[in-house]
Amino acid sequence: MACYEHILVERKGEKQNVALITLNRPKAFNALCDGLMKEVSNALDSMENDSGIGAIVITGSERAFAAGADIKEMKDRRFEECYSGNFLNHWNRVSSCKKPVIAAVNGYALGGGCELAMMCDIIYAGDKAKFGQPEINLGTIPGAGGTQRLIRSVGKSKAMEMCLTGNQITSEEAEKFGLVSKVFPAAELVDEAIKSAEKIASHSQLIVAMCKEAVNNAYEMSLTEGLHFEKRLFHTTFATACGSCYQLELTAIYRIKGCFEVYNFNVYFWVKHSRLLRQLAHSEDLLRCPPAGHEPCLLSSSVSIQEGRESVQLMLYWAVFTVY
Repeated sequence: MACYEHILVERKGEKQNVALITLNRPKAFNALCDGLMKEVSNALDSMENDSGIGAIVITGSERAFAAGADIKEMKDRRFEECYSGNFLNHWNRVSSCKKPVIAAVNGYALGGGCELAMMCDIIYAGDKAKFGQPEINLGTIPGAGGTQRLIRSVGKSKAMEMCLTGNQITSEEAEKFGLVSKVFPAAELVDEAIKSAEKIASHSQLIVAMCKEAVNNAYEMSLTEGLHFEKRLFHTTFATACGSCYQLELTAIYRIKGCFEVYNFNVYFWVKHSRLLRQLAHSEDLLRCPPAGHEPCLLSSSVSIQEGRESVQLMLYWAVFTVY
């Protein structure tokens, strides 16, 4: 991967399918200068175009995830420059990334640091982490989503308190309020985030992107609109290679059998070894509780290829729609 001045980029995971971005301005507590955010944006561009990367983790140091925007850079900016220019333009790249981004937050996540974490899809925190929007102490307000994203995570009252007082909250409080998904010991945080990223990366990138889009659109849409959008994406998955359960499972079954000769096939064997049903953890339930009007498996007998396909297709579709 490319070399950068303000960030470190590595591949992680057993299959090297997780990208780790480490903010690396330790003397400045990882203050988010424009150069750093440009590098994060460029790194995300590269990762989004890399089919070998399925998920991304952003972290800082144990002392600070990011202590905020770089005040030295901001102090001389004028209204005209900020309003008419591209100030904070690079910050949007994190939230627009199509691949899942996990924030692994140790230490301080204040101001822009808290906003950066909230741009990510999942936030994990170390047990010593602290979150806050202290901009009011500097005579300004959050400008990269703090007033908008925080309220969606912790509710109006808590968001208002944090923004109006500048008070910080601990990682335990952040988890209680819904800002953080999980809290880990600081030394274990990044490894745990990478484990979750590996699990995400093990799934179809297309389906993961669809799921991420559906969840994110819940922010923007009414319930009726969101349900309609979700249903359309759900239907779309059946037009993808991953969503076509019938075709995928038959291919896997043929490989297991070692040939395309499926006479005298054993449906119990097929269902028992179905990757899809194993993942859904419903293999045994399906064997015990087949669709109404159908005999329980085993269905082992001499049948035609077409009859076999129809039986397996029925069972797979029944299992999928029962789960969902």
